[in-house]
Amino acid sequence: MYWFIVALYALHVISAIVWFGGGLTGVLITGPALQRASAGARGEVSFHLGALAHKVYPVAGTMTIVLGVVLALLGGRVSSLEGLATPYGITVIVALILAVGVWTWGEFVIGPAMQRMQKAQPADRPSLLSRALKYVALEQFGFLAVFGCMVLMRFGV
Repeated sequence: MYWFIVALYALHVISAIVWFGGGLTGVLITGPALQRASAGARGEVSFHLGALAHKVYPVAGTMTIVLGVVLALLGGRVSSLEGLATPYGITVIVALILAVGVWTWGEFVIGPAMQRMQKAQPADRPSLLSRALKYVALEQFGFLAVFGCMVLMRFGV
């Protein structure tokens, strides 16, 4: 059972790295690079990035959340409703709510913003890209809050 939990934990962490790291890379590297690119290059690269992101990020986010719930249950610390009333259980609930909120923000705010940018006229894309990157930057604060919960859980809170 121990190695199964370790494998689940590794998948949880890798999924979270892809999900959070993708957004962080977008804000710090990919987005600014696209803003400096020519209109033609920006349009072509943005199309391909958007197509891949639309497939990868929802899956990585869903895996992160589902595996987190499974780990909370299998780890034995939240094995009953009474376990949810402990400080650890409350932290799990807060982390779950925040993570679902971040996933929802990505799916219903960032995704549509990126799609609008891709369908817009080339002259309108820089301002739409700038707005979408602000949405992604806001998402990073949600990730930091979830990460804070993970740190608290790691130390038993």
